Amino acid sequence: IEHVFLDVRDRTALHKVMRDVDVVFHAAAMKHVIVSERNPAEAIATNVGGTQNVIDACVANDVERMILISTDKAVNPTSVMGTTKLLAERLVSAMCNSKSKGNTKFGVVRFGNVLYSQGSVLEIWEKQMARGEQITVTNADMTRFFMSIPQSVQLIFTAVPLMNNGEIFILKMSSCTIETLAEAYLEISGKQADDRNTIGVREGEKFHEELLFAEETGSLLENDTFFVRMPLRFQNGNTTGLEEAGFVKSDRTSFTSDDAKYLLDREQVKGILNQYLQE
Repeated sequence: IEHVFLDVRDRTALHKVMRDVDVVFHAAAMKHVIVSERNPAEAIATNVGGTQNVIDACVANDVERMILISTDKAVNPTSVMGTTKLLAERLVSAMCNSKSKGNTKFGVVRFGNVLYSQGSVLEIWEKQMARGEQITVTNADMTRFFMSIPQSVQLIFTAVPLMNNGEIFILKMSSCTIETLAEAYLEISGKQADDRNTIGVREGEKFHEELLFAEETGSLLENDTFFVRMPLRFQNGNTTGLEEAGFVKSDRTSFTSDDAKYLLDREQVKGILNQYLQE
């Protein structure tokens, strides 16, 4: 496999690298809330302008499918990062409604926090512990959705063959409080549950995350594992392919990280972390 490194803000380079490409997974972005809050122009240039560049390069090169990797922070955003990812979602949706979209099919997946991914809280805690420091916690009562790397891959590869015209695929993720995650992590690391330092909520951060907008609930399908938000301008569109794949109409009206149905306790989180470490 050839590895090519380039900047998604470089339109010329993108158009060249897209030649003879079948599927594009667009994951290039400024993903960190604080970095984006302090560098909003750069976040806009990368997450919004870069996404438009990728879309244009896909269409120009007749790429078969492009899928945008989005985030729960794009739903009712309070941060620059979340807002730019929402705009990226809207760019995909706009292209699906454009006469200039060509033959390319577009879709979106919304991620939660991916465990042990680069820049994730668990990676930060590991580095802090390696330096002999206490782990830092923003607020014990905050809640977050989380998913494993295998789950994120499963979500993407479920979406690719089913996406057609801007559908958004969402994993029914578990969630937990920051306190639960910190206590579980400290326990499996052989530390005391109070071996942590509370630093307070940082700029742009939400107390609880959401995976659905209110206006999306009327155009929602689901199965046991995923939600699919149909394109908003095609609420009565063709859902045959998704229905054949086992999706049915959903009456879900919200999906928030503080929903008691999905909140895990410390033992459950410990089990997930231990399994991940064993793998």
